[in-house]
Amino acid sequence: MLLIALLTVVLIGALVAAARTQDSIATVDHSQDEAVAPPTIVVIDVPSHEVQLYENGQPTLRFPIATGTRQTPSPLGEFKIIEKARWGDGFGTRWMRLSVPWGQYGIHGTNKPWSIGSSASHGCFRMRNAQVEALFEHIPMGTRVYVVGPTPYTEIRRTLRLHAFGQDVVEAQRLLRTVHAYPGFLDGSYGEQMAAAVARFQRWNDLPVTGELDQQTLQQLEQQATTIATFSPSDRKV
Repeated sequence: MLLIALLTVVLIGALVAAARTQDSIATVDHSQDEAVAPPTIVVIDVPSHEVQLYENGQPTLRFPIATGTRQTPSPLGEFKIIEKARWGDGFGTRWMRLSVPWGQYGIHGTNKPWSIGSSASHGCFRMRNAQVEALFEHIPMGTRVYVVGPTPYTEIRRTLRLHAFGQDVVEAQRLLRTVHAYPGFLDGSYGEQMAAAVARFQRWNDLPVTGELDQQTLQQLEQQATTIATFSPSDRKV
């Protein structure tokens, strides 16, 4: 529970910082909808098998969940609720889909309540039916869902460029945010804002400015992210 609370403080702070970040390269403007912390957020702690609801910055609900297996892991990142429905059968009595761009994942009930608290799903987040029904009533469409786990989230094995998506894109966004180059969400989509962030990082480090995360850029990014405690944003070129 303490881990979730600490992560939430960091996440809320990141939302405010993201809205205030300015740079000479054009980025998507979140200032209108993210300048203050949203009234409702959900934090899913994958290693702890827990989901916690925060309303107006205060924890209000906390429930155990089942997460994905090693072979079918749950997605990590920062997503939104994009669908709510009353389903049945193996998905239990409620379904809340996440905006994961590389598959259909959601928070839902189950007809296998004994699996709760373990890594047993195909990537979705299972809850006991009575508990998912309670959570369902508190979560409006568009609610931000932060799914956290051990870092690195995955290994980046390909060149990432505009329109790419995947868990490796989330990891790249996490690294870029760590070095203060990327003010956006870890949503797994390589859009214009991320391309601008990669170009920004390349410019800071005298690399070819392509907006694509190639191996040369990735190597430099990973090195700086691991030494961020001694890397001051004020020393960078704009």
